[in-house]
Amino acid sequence: MEPEIVEIEPVGPSSRPLRYAPAPAPQWRAPPPPPPLPPPPMTASSGASAAEASASASAVTAALQFDSEKLPQTLVLEIRPFLRVANQIEADSPRVAYLCRFHAFEKAHMLDPRSTGRGVRQFKTTLLQRLEQDEKSTFSKRKERNDAREIKSFYEKKKQANAHQLMPVLGEVLKAVLIGTGLENLVASEDFGDKSGFRYNIIPLHPRSSQQPIMLLQEIKVAVSAVFNVRSLPLANVKGEKSQTDIFRWLQSWFGFQKGNVANQREHLILLLANMHARLNPKSSSAPMLDERAVEELLAKTFENYLTWCKFLGRKSNIWLPSVKQEIQQHKLLYISLYLLIWGEASNLRLMPECLCYIFHHLIPAYEKKNTLLIPLALLRPSGCPG
Repeated sequence: MEPEIVEIEPVGPSSRPLRYAPAPAPQWRAPPPPPPLPPPPMTASSGASAAEASASASAVTAALQFDSEKLPQTLVLEIRPFLRVANQIEADSPRVAYLCRFHAFEKAHMLDPRSTGRGVRQFKTTLLQRLEQDEKSTFSKRKERNDAREIKSFYEKKKQANAHQLMPVLGEVLKAVLIGTGLENLVASEDFGDKSGFRYNIIPLHPRSSQQPIMLLQEIKVAVSAVFNVRSLPLANVKGEKSQTDIFRWLQSWFGFQKGNVANQREHLILLLANMHARLNPKSSSAPMLDERAVEELLAKTFENYLTWCKFLGRKSNIWLPSVKQEIQQHKLLYISLYLLIWGEASNLRLMPECLCYIFHHLIPAYEKKNTLLIPLALLRPSGCPG
């Protein structure tokens, strides 16, 4: 051991020379023991509860081992909805969740029976292992006599709870389970089609969702009523129920905008109108109608840049309003809706506002002598170019 030099402070008038002193050896100390774990809570049926807890823990662990989001690209659109619904209803009905995953496996096998796609074989193997694990554990938790009545009962329960986002998936699984059981008459009158109103961001616009809390707000009611007002517009080729036609579907029938863009911008406009209607001061005197001040404010904010663009180029604005007072608000909403739909599909052109102004300007030629507001153009080209 190397010696350590220690300097001794002088005492009195004399001082001592430096001397060598060995450094003290470090002493090893054992680490303190960990604190004891708290005892588990005691219950009357400790043995049964322990077994149930272990079973539930194993079920949760198994559920965590299966990821419904990491799917082969060739199966994402067809398989992911069933796996998501299965994860969502796992706690309410494990057997129905098992049936949803089983149906997803059958669809995946029909889409790629030889598992030639990238990652398909691995996905099938993982899902099949999960199904084999859940088959017996979920069978004991079934409440009805068979799987057909089990999923039918669960479907009716969710239908009464207005869980519309689950209906298309549960309906397809129910139809698949009933095939060959002789119980097809249980759903003979059911319509399992995927309604556009089932999917929404904030506002559930499906007729069955009229009693949702957000739909009971007065500003939402008047905004929805204004957007769905198409009484004075020419008839359009709109598929589906005519009673659910609004100005966005009317524009879609003319210009062919994408379905997702139409749904998003419909909610966007309703929320903008409801927000401005609620912030009016003084409040509107006509409670059941959308206040004209809210529409005028939104129109001015939306087309402020467009009017500046027209003024800079020396062009006349194509925003034209009819002489009939009852139709003015509807035409204003049509112009705003068309601009929002263009913006929704503009992609990177949103970074060039002058391009949006150009598209909007040439997409709505005003017809002063006709009642028709919007006539779609076959090609977008500057005025003066040969056709």
